[in-house]
Amino acid sequence: MRNTTKPGAGRTGLEPQNELEHLLAALIRVTNAQAGTDAGDDQRLLDAEGLIVKFVGHVSSAVVLSRGTNIPQLRIAFFDPGSVNGLVRAAVETFLVFHYVFVSPSSPEEADARYLSWWLGGLIDRQGFPLHSPAGEKLLEQEAAEAEGLRRRLEANAAFGDLSETQRRQILRGSWRAGPEGRDVSWRDMAINAGLNEDSASGLYRFLCGYAHSSWISVLQVRQARTAEDQRGLMAASLSYLAGIIAHMTRSVCHVFAKAREALVADAGAEELVEKWTYVVSTNEGLDIDWSRSGFGNDT
Repeated sequence: MRNTTKPGAGRTGLEPQNELEHLLAALIRVTNAQAGTDAGDDQRLLDAEGLIVKFVGHVSSAVVLSRGTNIPQLRIAFFDPGSVNGLVRAAVETFLVFHYVFVSPSSPEEADARYLSWWLGGLIDRQGFPLHSPAGEKLLEQEAAEAEGLRRRLEANAAFGDLSETQRRQILRGSWRAGPEGRDVSWRDMAINAGLNEDSASGLYRFLCGYAHSSWISVLQVRQARTAEDQRGLMAASLSYLAGIIAHMTRSVCHVFAKAREALVADAGAEELVEKWTYVVSTNEGLDIDWSRSGFGNDT
């Protein structure tokens, strides 16, 4: 069988079964390199770090669950592909939001518009929460005023002004990823824009959504996976996909934070591993990879 892996992708010096954990460790290491940097008066870098923390949490939990769940008190031990796949989906979407808001914009004005739109969307979402306590009602009142301030900032933004009237109206109502045709930009389009190939952006993502939404196929697969080998197999493609998403997230973090970029460049092994797995979920070539040898279960 042919080997179409990018030249240099196999020289990391790591045991294949450890690559997922090493990718996660590299992401944490480059993120920590930014520690102590003054965020200034703008909270956007703090929000970017918040997305990274969320991403690392999802990935870490998926890694732990992929090793199996054992509850001695109940005398049960099993693999839980449903939860792993749900966490991988959450990690993918966290990466896509990070890229859309902090990496994808092509100008400072567009960057401001994307960030303010995302912020406004979150505040408007919470306005619909059932917060009936005095403290909750006060918070909603404060955030309603904050939302009005964000609307004024958006209306003064040149990139926002270049959008269609429909997009501007949608964004001001809370649809932070409003597209040009009156619909939200799809997760697929966000993934393609972030550099993922069609299989990763659409096929694998739909597979993960099926588990999150309890589709009939996902239930059938879980029901039929009676052995540990079968259960691990349901996680194989998802975990390999996750490796590529961690690599993309690491590159995105390095795009936003200069010290993170310096830390990755200083670690040749980690940089090469990130390059390898970025390529895996980005190329349209038919990669010939035995996932079982890479520690992700059986080839699926």
